[in-house]
Amino acid sequence: MNGTPSNPHTTPFSRLRAALTERITRMTTDPNLNPDGPAFHPLRDLPAGTIPCALCGVPVAMAGDRDIITVLSLGSQRDPNSAHPEALLRHAQAQETTLTMTRCDTCGERRAAAVLAVAEFPEGRGRFRQAVLAEDAAELALATAAALGIPLVLGSVRALRFALDYLAPLGHGLTWRGRYSPRMVAAARRDEAASAPFSAVEPELLDEARRTFAEMLAARTARVVSVAEPGGSGCYLCGVGAVEVLSSAKARAWTTLRLRPETVGGRGGDLVVASVCWRCNDEFERQERTVGDRLMQALVLRAAGLENHLAARDLILRPTAWGVLGRREPNQSPWQHLDLAGLRADIESGQTGIEVAR
Repeated sequence: MNGTPSNPHTTPFSRLRAALTERITRMTTDPNLNPDGPAFHPLRDLPAGTIPCALCGVPVAMAGDRDIITVLSLGSQRDPNSAHPEALLRHAQAQETTLTMTRCDTCGERRAAAVLAVAEFPEGRGRFRQAVLAEDAAELALATAAALGIPLVLGSVRALRFALDYLAPLGHGLTWRGRYSPRMVAAARRDEAASAPFSAVEPELLDEARRTFAEMLAARTARVVSVAEPGGSGCYLCGVGAVEVLSSAKARAWTTLRLRPETVGGRGGDLVVASVCWRCNDEFERQERTVGDRLMQALVLRAAGLENHLAARDLILRPTAWGVLGRREPNQSPWQHLDLAGLRADIESGQTGIEVAR
């Protein structure tokens, strides 16, 4: 060892990821894939007697046996005069509207494939403890691949797990439903549809999906290892005692944060050095390195599979970190000390709350 840090862009994993990204970009930006050539427009008027597919956006003729998907939208405008959460919520509620969508035959097959994969490979559900949440996520993963025009088969525990971890978080933003919920994009209209499946997806979102798909493929070729919390305890925030990472990323499995227990549901304003897992630390980075209610809420909603749930967007939760409870045994799964199933039931029934699991 000469002490010179390795260049992250020259590792085998990063070279593979870069090569896959380039290949996927070439595959999915071929002009010949454009259905109607240079004159093609991604949107069209919604024909009479049809409703859009909630996933790909194409118009679908109404039939008695089709599923009806009701989408709630909070409109496209935010209150410019107040940043107070209650004022924002009142302003959003004033713009609430519902849209009726369905699934086209092809997206119906994707839904069936998602349900089948979750039933056949329950070990691949990962953080999704409830089957229906895993089915929704698997459907979004398949939608992400379909938007790129890349076949995706969820034919193993590993394939399902990686698809849920990498592709599902992007899926909502790529779907037609994602144009309207939780907030309608500025140019969206109720009386339009996609001219071709997923033709309305913004190029920037497709670029992100290509990079993520390449990263997923590269990760699937790497070895995954479980790394326990260095002190034999658990993550101070979510409480999990071990996390899975790529063998090349073991060094980032755990890190430490300096925080005050009172900011994560405990008592005391003195700084403590807390060991946190990589998932909690990644969200900490996304939240501009700020520990508090916003970070905790984002982590809990994601663990409950509610990060894209419209009714959860304007909630104010104050969940309790595992580290302030004084427990010795770590959680077997993230946030196991909270009643995540109860939280989802409350949100779906219009009630809210989060309790420490007794």
